[in-house]
Amino acid sequence: PPATTANLGPGFDAFGMAFALSNRFTIAFADRPTFIGTDKKYQNTDNIVYRACQHVFLLQVGREIPISIAFETQIPTGRGLGSSASCIIAGLAAANALCDNPYTKEELLNMATEMEGHPDNVAPALYGGLTVSSKTDQGIFTKRMTPHSSYRYTLLVPDRELKTAQSRQEIEQNVRLQDAIDNIANGALMIQSLADGDPSALKVAARDKLYESRRKKAIPDFDRIKEQALNSGYLCCVISGAGPTLLCISKTEKDNAETSFPFPGDLAWKWQSQVLPVDLKGCQIKLAEGGFHAEKISDR
Repeated sequence: PPATTANLGPGFDAFGMAFALSNRFTIAFADRPTFIGTDKKYQNTDNIVYRACQHVFLLQVGREIPISIAFETQIPTGRGLGSSASCIIAGLAAANALCDNPYTKEELLNMATEMEGHPDNVAPALYGGLTVSSKTDQGIFTKRMTPHSSYRYTLLVPDRELKTAQSRQEIEQNVRLQDAIDNIANGALMIQSLADGDPSALKVAARDKLYESRRKKAIPDFDRIKEQALNSGYLCCVISGAGPTLLCISKTEKDNAETSFPFPGDLAWKWQSQVLPVDLKGCQIKLAEGGFHAEKISDR
């Protein structure tokens, strides 16, 4: 599944987008839980990919089934790029395929949201593209779109992690009515401008009134980097998910063909920039020929 960015400015817990940077997992049945190619701290049955697989197995056959998981990860952890969402979607989708796909993508999305807590990252990890998700009494409703091809996305990634749970504690549970109204308006503008390629709307739309002022306190030099981005011709600079990665958006014809972002000097953290295209495919599953399916799972 691909890396994802969440919120996109005003779309807190609702907007998400997938980028062409992916984690790959090879999952097979085993005599005991086995983990290959990941840090030792993740080599246990609390591993999020493992738990996601077992969630489906428990629903289908009523018990856990030992598996081996080989990790080939490109998405950095704790950076606001949807690494946990990628793991959850991978585990659910792989186990679903091994059980002959009893669940629809919509059902997998609801399972993933239950595990993750919100749909903003898991939706684009599953569907690809640009997604808007809403919680309803019947579950999660997601609209997937293809962003306009005229935009260029630059990710500014620091050498530090920031845990989502820590970042969420910074957000006020009660907000001013005017701030809520502003975010509703900006959110509508953001989706429209990403869809139709209108840069003038995007400049206005990226403003957030709910969380940025608090979350940026955990990101040294945020204001300086954002100012540099806007002064360098980028249309906006927003916190990617819970942070600390920042997302800058520009038009493709902007004269910034270089991949490096013009960071200001004397920054507290070390940063690197990466230009990534949008991933339009989402999670991809490939079953090995002769792989086990539902009727064989029950025999294990």
